[in-house]
Amino acid sequence: MSEKVRILVAEDDLTTRKMVKSILESLGNFVDEANDADEARQKICEAEFEIVISNWMIPANAEIKPSQKYPFMILLSAKSENHSLCKCLEAGLNDYIVKPFESKELEVRVKQVIRIISLEKRLSEQSLDLEKARGFAEKANKRIKKDLLAAVRIQTSLLPVSLPLFPDVSFEWVCMPLDELAGDGLNVFSLDENHIGFYILDVTGHGVPPALLSVQLNRVLSPVFPNANVLYRNGRILSPGAVLSELSRLFPVDLDNFLSFTMFYGIFNRKTLELKYSTGGHPRPVLHRAGQSPFFLEGFGFPIGSFEEIPYREFTFQLQKNDRLFFYTDGFSEARNEQNLGFGKTLLCKLINSMTYLPLRKILEKLVARHNKWLASKRLGDEMSILAMELK
Repeated sequence: MSEKVRILVAEDDLTTRKMVKSILESLGNFVDEANDADEARQKICEAEFEIVISNWMIPANAEIKPSQKYPFMILLSAKSENHSLCKCLEAGLNDYIVKPFESKELEVRVKQVIRIISLEKRLSEQSLDLEKARGFAEKANKRIKKDLLAAVRIQTSLLPVSLPLFPDVSFEWVCMPLDELAGDGLNVFSLDENHIGFYILDVTGHGVPPALLSVQLNRVLSPVFPNANVLYRNGRILSPGAVLSELSRLFPVDLDNFLSFTMFYGIFNRKTLELKYSTGGHPRPVLHRAGQSPFFLEGFGFPIGSFEEIPYREFTFQLQKNDRLFFYTDGFSEARNEQNLGFGKTLLCKLINSMTYLPLRKILEKLVARHNKWLASKRLGDEMSILAMELK
């Protein structure tokens, strides 16, 4: 037998006690003996035995230390009546052997108990290993969550704290981030004294890869880095279609991580009030003109990086004073509530139309509040961003 255990033989008959001890020692076990109940109690309290083979019930009453495991109890009994043996089992014994017995029966019974003890030990060790692994996993998860929350704060810091101020046009924005990393981004910047550039984009998915891509895009779409952006070429402002084509070349769709992004990029001419723009798979903006119902601007195009060789079409729209434009990510329009109903573009236009009298900032706040009320208790499934502009 590969597994060896400590056994106490408590038997007042010397011949039986010595015979049992001899049989068990021949199997390679450590065997101690006690010739009366008091000695058995004392030895059980002083040392840890895996098995106690006893002629009495009294070892079951022994007080063991809290650190000790209760032994497997086998009764050596001269009584063979079923009701007597059942009472012993109900009292806490695990097994019994009726006297007189064959040495082979004792061997088989003890070997069976040792297999049970061995299995219990392995299960206990595995349980400890699982507890340790769970402890390590919990610590690692806490560290990862802490790092991700820090990354969320860093990513959020890339969003504009305040947008540039212009006397003839104003911009407002709102972003509802998730508790995890995501990939929405937006910005407004002056390209020169007559042209304002702005964009809103949405990287697919959540987690680290989309967030890293969003950070890269924020950099190449910032005029702060004159030698590393896609807004100019040879000192000249690139058109919206050229900017999206360049982004498509630099950031082809990542099939391994299923990464791609949609984007709207526009250039507003402050002199002519003309808006030139291109869209790469992004939701079309809503225009609200005084005295008219809101409507969607024309626009279409593949997500950025889908087809490097296909140029992005440019669109031109003549704006007027007091026009309002709303650009948003699909996390706003495609969100679903507890009834699995989509928020939808129709409701978006209806809400915008009902807030004509409100300033731009207040409209965005009420849109978000209405959106949250519509979601009710359902968690936001995607990051949600809105960028709005108003001609004065």
